Amino acid sequence: IGAADLGWFNVWELVRPSGMASTYVDHTDGGKIKKFDFRKEKVFDAVILQDNSTGPIHPQRKEIFEKYAKQHAYDLQCFGIQPLIMMTWARKNKPEMTQQLADATTKVGNEADAMVIPVGLAFAEAIKQDPKLELYRADKTHPSPEGTYLEACVVFASMYHRSPVGLKYYGIEQVEEKTAHFLQEVAWNTVCEYFGWKK
Repeated sequence: IGAADLGWFNVWELVRPSGMASTYVDHTDGGKIKKFDFRKEKVFDAVILQDNSTGPIHPQRKEIFEKYAKQHAYDLQCFGIQPLIMMTWARKNKPEMTQQLADATTKVGNEADAMVIPVGLAFAEAIKQDPKLELYRADKTHPSPEGTYLEACVVFASMYHRSPVGLKYYGIEQVEEKTAHFLQEVAWNTVCEYFGWKK
């Protein structure tokens, strides 16, 4: 849901047995609706929770972020699903948001026993290394193809504990190979530094 905070979502209903996510459309079988058998398989191994981009630090919304990030993480853990929380990035014209978002998201992630995906820190590092690289769309908030690619590389590195350097996929809105390699490097370095991993 665009611009929504985590309080808008009923994660329990989405992932519980016979919940909304337990059905799917099988396009190989004429578009029939099928159901997962939760006794044999989980619908999800992990779920990424992302609030509105300013939610973790917004004066009127940060308590909602804290409450529901913890509640959703607990609900996911009840079903054996690993919760992850997306650390969002600063607005283009407000770089001071980076550390605020990082601190707020990390705090809640630790309290909820949920992995935090440090996308915001990667954005800041990429901009620091190459200020001419455009990671934002015209609204100075949503990510450009390059920003989206960087986000994907950070998610990949965090979830799989594996370097994205050398991946040959360059996005749906493809980024140049040289730029992709740079963003892969930034993503891996940021994730390793954030989690204290050895490269």
